[in-house]
Amino acid sequence: MDPASDNDPAAAAGASLVYYVSLGDSLSTGTQPVASGAQHSTNQGYVDDVYAHYHAEATLKTSLTLVKLGCSGETTTAMINGTGSECAYQQGSQLNQALAFIKAHRSKIALVTIDIGADDIVPCFSQTSVNTSCLDNGLAAVSRDLPKILSALHEAVAAKTVIAGMSVYDPWLAYYLLGSTGKAVAAASLIDVAKYNTIVAADLAADRLKRADVWGAFSTADYTETAALAKLGTQPLDVARICEWTWMCSGPPIGQNVHANAAGYKQIAGAFEKTIGTLSKP
Repeated sequence: MDPASDNDPAAAAGASLVYYVSLGDSLSTGTQPVASGAQHSTNQGYVDDVYAHYHAEATLKTSLTLVKLGCSGETTTAMINGTGSECAYQQGSQLNQALAFIKAHRSKIALVTIDIGADDIVPCFSQTSVNTSCLDNGLAAVSRDLPKILSALHEAVAAKTVIAGMSVYDPWLAYYLLGSTGKAVAAASLIDVAKYNTIVAADLAADRLKRADVWGAFSTADYTETAALAKLGTQPLDVARICEWTWMCSGPPIGQNVHANAAGYKQIAGAFEKTIGTLSKP
């Protein structure tokens, strides 16, 4: 669905429809790089996989309709007020667009998923260092903005609507492969991403919302086990998972791209499905 659209994507199909509303940043749009290195949204993201899973469930049959409102590059601040957003929303921001849709269809929203905040800290990491000032500012923004976003969604939906957020994997573990400096950055990134995930977990818990354990699904911080990688040899399991399930270990022109690949998005979807369980009609 075009994020700028206020239209019901399936209004003509009858009153039995229920909706899955997806919100967030580039992960929610299934963003992946193409051969040239440019990025684009795909239909192979975790949202698409979650939708396919629940669309096939007997309790929902074919009545579930997906409404995608996510935007690549979205920060928590951009989601709230539209400032710096790469997408145009008729309601001024992604959050306002979501709230308007939910208000119009409140009794028919079965599921809302959200991933937001990673883009507040993504610019802080490089192969050689972590910009601590950038990181502190990014974490502060998430701490300030995410509770507002989650509370607004929680207050807007009906009692039976499921809202689920997620922890994130650590793409910068791939720097472990780049020598001693890269190993130091990878080690620091584990601590920093854990801080981010702690904030997200606390904010989701405060509104009694579900949390998909993507950090765990990617075996993040599991460096005692190892796995063999083609051309890269035996590596710690958490590093191997990043190489297998994201584009971080790709050569040029794709380069070190933090986004999941199709296999990685399936892992994220599996984490959502595990925490959501059976989804019923609202």
